[in-house]
Amino acid sequence: VKAQVNGAAILVGRAQWLRDNGVKDDFTKSVDLNETEGWSLIFVARDGHCVGWVGLQDKTRAEAKESLAELKDSGVRRIAMVSGDRQPVATRVAQEIGCDVWTADYHELLARPDVDVVDVSVPNDAHEAIVAAAAAAGKHIYCEKPLSVTVAEGKRMVAAVEQAGVKTQMTFNFRFFPAILRAKQLVAEKVMKGAVQERAVL
Repeated sequence: VKAQVNGAAILVGRAQWLRDNGVKDDFTKSVDLNETEGWSLIFVARDGHCVGWVGLQDKTRAEAKESLAELKDSGVRRIAMVSGDRQPVATRVAQEIGCDVWTADYHELLARPDVDVVDVSVPNDAHEAIVAAAAAAGKHIYCEKPLSVTVAEGKRMVAAVEQAGVKTQMTFNFRFFPAILRAKQLVAEKVMKGAVQERAVL
C-alpha cells in the first residue's frame, strides 16, 4: 500500500517491496518471528524509514480437523489443500487440520492422478482460471458462489466444463441445512403444498 497521510509518504508491505520502493534501513533485524513457521510479516515505513512491523498468522477454525476426519470416515480417500500463501504456511495449516497433501500451487494439485474433485474457494475474481484449468485436467468441480464476477466470464467457465465433460456444482449451502432438507421432504411427501420464505430485519 502506498499512501499520503498528513503529508507523509506511507508504505505498507513485505520487506522486499519496501526495499524496491527505496527504504534502505536494515529493518528486518528487529523481527523476532520466523516466516518459515507460517508468519507473514508486513512492514510500515514513513518517509523512507521503517517505523514498525506486524506479524500475521492464519489460524484454522477449531472444527476444521474434525470435519475433515468425518469426511474420511464417510469414504473420502484423500483430502488435498491448495493455499495461496507460501509453502511454510500451507504446510503448517495442512498439518493442523490433518490434510494428506498440500501445496501452494494449484497446478501441482491438478496434475495429481489421485485428485478427482476440486473445491474452488478462492476470491471470486480468481475462479475462472482455476475452473478452466481443473476442467482441462479432467477434474470435477465444486465452485463457491458467485460463480464469476461478469456474465462473459461465467459463460467461458460453463463452456470450459461442458467441453471437458466434467461434473460441476456451485455452492448453495442453504440446500443442505437440516431445516431446508426437512421442508423438501415435507413437500415431496405432499405434507406441504409449497414453501414460503420470510425474512425479517430486527
